[in-house]
Amino acid sequence: MDLTILLDLFCFVYFWLLFFFCPFTTAVLRHSTVFTLQKLSIVRVGGDAAKGEVSSRFVNVDTSTVQGLQRAKKLGLAQSGKVNAIYTPLIFDANDLFDDDHKGRMFAIFRHPIDRAISIFRYLQYAHSSPSYNPKFTNMTIEEYAGSGMAENNWLTRTLVNKSDRAKLTDDDVNNAMDVVRQKILVGLVTKKEESMERYEMYFGWKYSIHPTNQEKCRSKLLKTMPGELKDRPTPGMPAYDLLANENLYDLQLYEYVETLFTEQEAFVEGIPNRFRMEDASCCKCDDPPTC
Repeated sequence: MDLTILLDLFCFVYFWLLFFFCPFTTAVLRHSTVFTLQKLSIVRVGGDAAKGEVSSRFVNVDTSTVQGLQRAKKLGLAQSGKVNAIYTPLIFDANDLFDDDHKGRMFAIFRHPIDRAISIFRYLQYAHSSPSYNPKFTNMTIEEYAGSGMAENNWLTRTLVNKSDRAKLTDDDVNNAMDVVRQKILVGLVTKKEESMERYEMYFGWKYSIHPTNQEKCRSKLLKTMPGELKDRPTPGMPAYDLLANENLYDLQLYEYVETLFTEQEAFVEGIPNRFRMEDASCCKCDDPPTC
């Protein structure tokens, strides 16, 4: 599963390692023998040097699983200086990676719960290799899926308060989830992708340092391929919408709060110029010879 699909399926969370400001390197799921090595290594993926394209850099840890996070902790991922962003849906387990000298800051981009539920259903209809694949989904309608008992139930709230799929949720849980978002997460919205990315860049001080022209093209391409608001989402009052909403009442409350918080957090970057990524940007690929 590539990163674009992960963005499509989940509200995703990254940790920005505050002590490290080198060119962007991520730790994310990749299947390779380098995952058996007992040391951290940077793996370069993609990019055509002849075209001036920049390869992506990953560290050989799988931070999407508990076992992978345990291995990352054992190898000192946060303390290594090899990574500055970590993808993980396991925010409580990931907390163990950090210490007083190497802290993290969560940021996440949130998708409307109904859009997310429908997107997951459409993915599972064809994802034969997914552990969650069920052939029953193939010929189901979204209304049938919504009423089947197999649709996700308040996934985001459960994630933020660390409760299992079977645990009963209460109003206290959604209130606690709101507290987590307010206190811990720099929020973004799928419906405001460009503004969200701009805010991350401004807040974390991200600037181009490899090849600004090509990096800007890459940025634009990624934002275009990132999922947006569903064009054919059922509307309130339609059976499919109402069934999914009933399964995600707490997530809908939480999403409304996130939208409000997104507006409030604009104050975090007040006074920082737009297109901050281009401010004093450098180009190590432009050096003769290239220095990166």
